[in-house]
Amino acid sequence: MIFKAPILVCVLFLVLSAIDLYSCVHVVSLNEGNFSHELEGCGHCNKLKPKLEEAAKTVSQLGFNIYSVSCEDDSQLCQKFQISGYPSLILFHNAIRVKDYPNNAAREVPEIVEFIKKENSPAFSTINSDEDLAAMLSDKTAYSVIAIIPEDHPKKLEAIEKVGAMARANRDLASFAITHLSKSDHLKPYPEATFLIISENITHLTSDLLKDDVLTQVHRLKLPLYGKLDEETYQSYSEAKLPIGFLFVTPEEAETYKEMMTDIAKKFSDLISIVWFDSTIYGIYANTLGLSGMKFPCFAIHDMETGFKFPFSEDVPLDSDHISNFIEEVFAGKISPYYKSEPIPAHNDSAPVQKLVFNSLSTVLNSSKAVFINFCVPNHEGCIAFAPNYLELANSFKDQHDKVLFVEFDLNQNDLPLEIESTIEKIPALYLYLPETKSFSEFVKFEGKPYKTKLAEFLVASCTHGLKSVVVDSDDHISQNYESNHGYFDHDDADSGFGSDSMDFEEPSHDDV
Repeated sequence: MIFKAPILVCVLFLVLSAIDLYSCVHVVSLNEGNFSHELEGCGHCNKLKPKLEEAAKTVSQLGFNIYSVSCEDDSQLCQKFQISGYPSLILFHNAIRVKDYPNNAAREVPEIVEFIKKENSPAFSTINSDEDLAAMLSDKTAYSVIAIIPEDHPKKLEAIEKVGAMARANRDLASFAITHLSKSDHLKPYPEATFLIISENITHLTSDLLKDDVLTQVHRLKLPLYGKLDEETYQSYSEAKLPIGFLFVTPEEAETYKEMMTDIAKKFSDLISIVWFDSTIYGIYANTLGLSGMKFPCFAIHDMETGFKFPFSEDVPLDSDHISNFIEEVFAGKISPYYKSEPIPAHNDSAPVQKLVFNSLSTVLNSSKAVFINFCVPNHEGCIAFAPNYLELANSFKDQHDKVLFVEFDLNQNDLPLEIESTIEKIPALYLYLPETKSFSEFVKFEGKPYKTKLAEFLVASCTHGLKSVVVDSDDHISQNYESNHGYFDHDDADSGFGSDSMDFEEPSHDDV
């Protein structure tokens, strides 16, 4: 069976009214009414650029067309696809967004034409002979993925479509192929329905053909055993979905440790990615991983998926045996994760707004009262502006202290469980614990502007044990005035360390931590 490459169409989203430049014969105009119909029925693929006419003429000679959408005339269509920059060049397949033109790529006609040609070439090849199969299995010059799909596989067509979609979206990651020669002698060592990844060695996966595990594995195989982590390589390590072992060193020290760390990385390649991180620039981040940030070289493990951090003792020699033993114990569950926490306050019960720290979070889950939590950064403008209102709100409920507590949690000085941290987008962030709550993921998040009147209504409506309404002074005018002058702040703006799944590679100030 021969499968033709799926035809992609290229759409330009821009902010221009109906202008003659985009009404030329080579460019087809789209709107909300004909978008899906035109794309689903179109057998062409196109291109685009400020020199749109020239690019359109070039690709039209190759059998493709370009489509344009005016985000001024068809704002709803642009909002539908969350177009935030103009012009945006996007490839669609059957009206489904497939790939954006890279932001860092040159927006010149040759590059755009090449992009369209490449994305419309066959996403994968079909291997129909033993000779071709043997040749691909022996070619170790590039990363290749072969999907072995038996002719009698119960979900054969679905698997082929899955591989096709995977290949279209990951052309730059590896070359993809499909074969139905599951009985071939060349494939005897492997399961009849699997993925083979061809690199220096042949890796086979036992997962279902319809899963995406193969992409994660390719990302892992393409990483160096011991590489530098910076803004250019971070995404690759993130896509590998492995915990990262950070060695904080200078570039000169990185070479000194290279042989030792490479050997360690080989030993634990299925468990962890080993990287070196420039301590002369980012040394202060060691503090966020539980290290002092004052003594280098040093080492720590950070699992971005779970948020767990494991600092290697700075009093232990940084040698192969000790690091290897440390890694083994971490993955054997013998070492507990590190969480940054302020000391638990000694006398905290009488304050209208009490202080909550990481090490006292467990007391919240055992409370018989509702607990309203203000996750904030005390020295941040948005939190400073909100603090008096939160205190007034707490005082408004002081006669119901037996039913609801008000607490404050400093995000800069304390870590958070990933279940909560991953949901915080703005600060101050307000969450309500109810006595029937069993886990952090069940906390009730307050959505909306943090006006006292709205917060009081939220508490009374959400609490299930008879919290009575209270009268609070309206602060709408204050909040509106604040918002118009300062706005509400992203959590990342206040985060001085690593988030659960991202890093800030700007050179940090010592005032940030």
